[in-house]
Amino acid sequence: LAWSDFAYPLQNPTDSAAAATALFTGEKTNNGRIAVSADASSRYSSLSEKAQLVDKAVGAVTSVYLSHATPGAWMSHNAARGNGFAIADEGLWGNPNTTGTITEDGRYEGSFGNSMPQDVIIGAGHPAWNGGSYVNTNMRDKLANESGQPDDFLFVERIADNEDGGARLINAANLMTTTRLAGLFGGTGGNL
Repeated sequence: LAWSDFAYPLQNPTDSAAAATALFTGEKTNNGRIAVSADASSRYSSLSEKAQLVDKAVGAVTSVYLSHATPGAWMSHNAARGNGFAIADEGLWGNPNTTGTITEDGRYEGSFGNSMPQDVIIGAGHPAWNGGSYVNTNMRDKLANESGQPDDFLFVERIADNEDGGARLINAANLMTTTRLAGLFGGTGGNL
């Protein structure tokens, strides 16, 4: 239809949540869904999960908020792309309610249970840099407090007056003791 009717793609375009779900799971869904069925009745298995089942390291590196739709479909399952706190918690720690609950904030809802956490997550969403709708202060503080502990992330973040964290990320990645790495950044508009 797109070739014969150029207006067709503009009628109901696929959003990034549905597109990423199709890419990462091989299954179609409705706009706004994150690695779950169109009617939000079941979760889809992603490439990330399949890789983890055969003992491969997995991760997401993005220039947008780390719990945005595209990285979200790689690392989590949720009925709505706007539930950034549940999406981030699931990707970082495996449990979509690690740092909060639905009664505390509606962005913790819509999950489909636990997943295996990622080994690497680097992206925007730092709450101090306009990312507070996607990653909250509880998450940032948990990453900072646990940084470098056995089985936890080594955490690198954007620091005021030191905007380029690239060198610090490379140094952290090159440490022989680093087994998991999280980077949380953001710009004046939130994204990198």
